[in-house]
Amino acid sequence: MPTHLHLITSNNDDTILSNIMRDFRQYTSRGIRKLLEEDKQMQFLKIFEKAASNLPKQQYRVWKDGFHPVALKSEKWFNEKLAYLHANSIRKGFVELSEHWKYSSARNWVLDDDSIITIDREVLFCEGLALYISPPRGMNPWAIKSINTKIIQILST
Repeated sequence: MPTHLHLITSNNDDTILSNIMRDFRQYTSRGIRKLLEEDKQMQFLKIFEKAASNLPKQQYRVWKDGFHPVALKSEKWFNEKLAYLHANSIRKGFVELSEHWKYSSARNWVLDDDSIITIDREVLFCEGLALYISPPRGMNPWAIKSINTKIIQILST
């Protein structure tokens, strides 16, 4: 989605989800900033800089604080959440088929296309968490579409 990110992930008992999210945000924020600087996309950098204006040790803020985990305790619940995530771009009117949304794992499942996102098809279900994270307030949702490509580039390197 242009304004947020949904993830289905799993972690070991000895892994703390908030640490995973902290590391994900730090890694993607640095990569996004670097790519935006290289591409001279100053309008995005100014938005991220403004979002960090009240944070003493941060120059830029790409992600909002917090995330909203939902424990997936059964295969049925997992499949319902996966279907919800895949249908999100249809509900928003961006595409007619979920596999047409460039950044949807529906492309992996329906088209067997791992060119943008890589998923583990061997694990059809394991206890996991569905997550929702958002960019800073004031970010134009349509502007975020161009940043999505940068997130995928960073995650795939």
